[in-house]
Amino acid sequence: MPAGETWTVHYLQDVKVGHGRMKVVPQESGLVKIVSKDELTLSRGGSTVTQRITATSVEKPAGELVRFESRMNLGPTATVSRGEVTSAGGLHVETETAGKTVSQTLPWRPEWRGFFAVDQSLHRSPMQPGETRTLRALQPVLNQVGEVRMTARDYEETPLLLGTRRLLRIDAAVALADFPFEMTLWTDKEGRTWKTFTPQLKQTSYRATEELALSENEAANYDLFADITVPIQTPLTDGHDTRRVVYRAKLQNGDPAEAFVSGASQAVRSIDEHTAEITVRAVRPGQPADPGEVTPPTDEDLAANSLIQSDDPQVIDLAKNVAREERDPWKIAVTLERFVKGAITEKNFSQAFATAAEVAETREGDCTEHAVLLAALCRARGIPARGAMGLVYFPQANRAGFAYHMWTEVWIEDRWIPLDATLGRGGIGGGHLKLAHSNLEGAGPFAAFLPVFKVLGQLELEVVEQE
Repeated sequence: MPAGETWTVHYLQDVKVGHGRMKVVPQESGLVKIVSKDELTLSRGGSTVTQRITATSVEKPAGELVRFESRMNLGPTATVSRGEVTSAGGLHVETETAGKTVSQTLPWRPEWRGFFAVDQSLHRSPMQPGETRTLRALQPVLNQVGEVRMTARDYEETPLLLGTRRLLRIDAAVALADFPFEMTLWTDKEGRTWKTFTPQLKQTSYRATEELALSENEAANYDLFADITVPIQTPLTDGHDTRRVVYRAKLQNGDPAEAFVSGASQAVRSIDEHTAEITVRAVRPGQPADPGEVTPPTDEDLAANSLIQSDDPQVIDLAKNVAREERDPWKIAVTLERFVKGAITEKNFSQAFATAAEVAETREGDCTEHAVLLAALCRARGIPARGAMGLVYFPQANRAGFAYHMWTEVWIEDRWIPLDATLGRGGIGGGHLKLAHSNLEGAGPFAAFLPVFKVLGQLELEVVEQE
């Protein structure tokens, strides 16, 4: 890509929520440094949160990656990942969050490229109608290599912020964790991208002037929380007191039997290629019922990592002072669940994702902050714990529905049992639908949330039975 900078404006629906800037700077060493900075301001449930992501890549002139850095501000402090291609051919990555650093070496091949591989490929060789292209590129923040497939359609009149241009439409998909993250790009004959649309996020980005990019955002006019809620026609009669609920889930694209997971608290049965029946039941220790599919805990479910800092002094101090004399793991976990509900005094969406150590200090946040703090406290008391991602029943004044959510699972006796510190009820009922679980370890823990995108914006739910 040529030296210089380009500006981008980000929209959700028709509301301007942020901007981005990409700068290409040749280095005296002969290498090329590419830096992109994106900022999005979102409204969630009446609170405003600003997310900032900076991605830096240092490369050889032909595009071979030398080293990178990604910096993401979702909580009080940044999550920073730094990586370098080693002489042995691997990619050594270190991720630091709130003073905790984890590292790992990922497989790497010389032909793989960095964060800006798509832009570089299109600039070096603009695509032609009917052409297909495949490349592999490192994804910022996730620290995963994804396969990018691009198919050029045809030129079409494309409305932009700066008028209308005849641009080539390119349909693309980035395969991550067996899930194709789709997008559409519109490029000119020189291979410059003027517009990008990401359907899962309903986000449109336009090439723009600096003045347009830095103009005032309109985030107050768009509530992300309301937009991603999945409505249901029949509400749950007893909400989170239900012992068993049967749902019918439909996906416009994809099989819900592959999107939702089975385990002790949830059984998934395929009906057809787009429909599944999901049975959710309240689970407690000592129940005679078959606990379902069991995956015993690993060492990582008990260890500290960059998000669940169970070795943080303040976390350890909090954990040991709750139920000090208790020895029963379930009773300890339930007491810690109630403690976290009360300890997080500022229930808001001001943080997109803070770590356990940060939450122990600030005592504020939403479901993600409750989940990681409870997991850290449990691990500090010797109880294996992990995060669960999915949806939770959310009754509203004008309609009932399910909101995307995170909670905690603890290993007790022979099964994983869900706890939700936003509720503090000593376990959950039938109002949680699980998409995935993760111990959030490694240098790319945010990749654990990719399964949510399998259903985002295309899920339909129906309550079939409840008791």
